[in-house]
Amino acid sequence: MKNLLPVKVVKLHSVPKQPGIYALLIHIVMNIRIQPRKQPEFELPPAIYVNGGPALGITSTNLRQRIHRHFQTTSQNPLFWHIDFLLQETGPPILCVFAETQQPLECLLIQTLQAKGGRPILGFGSSDCKVNCGGHLLSYPNNLEKTSSKLVQAFHTLELEPIITS
Repeated sequence: MKNLLPVKVVKLHSVPKQPGIYALLIHIVMNIRIQPRKQPEFELPPAIYVNGGPALGITSTNLRQRIHRHFQTTSQNPLFWHIDFLLQETGPPILCVFAETQQPLECLLIQTLQAKGGRPILGFGSSDCKVNCGGHLLSYPNNLEKTSSKLVQAFHTLELEPIITS
């Protein structure tokens, strides 16, 4: 990915056991439908998708635990969150951008990404959203390099040091 600002890249096993926020980059190549338990169905056309999430705990909800969960095979995880149902269909994300922070900046990250052209998938991953982001899964046109760049820029906009893992 050429046009990314300078950014640290770490191996998955090197993700810190610290609180923070993260965003998963997912490429959907054909129409898919998912229906999380007791939720409406989501129809997702081919596009690049970004899903933002918090990892503000110090044990099972820290960055390492949350990010590792999303890169494991679906048979290793019970289906719980909307993103679990999506990754069951698509396989693991292409990459994850994360930053250490003690602050609950997930919604601010989503809003920053929306300002950079991300279109929210209404109701996806935002059942506990307090600021009405619309959805914490955003779609972008099928351009992986541009979307990756926007994702890194969004972390910089929030004055966070983005780190990439895949």
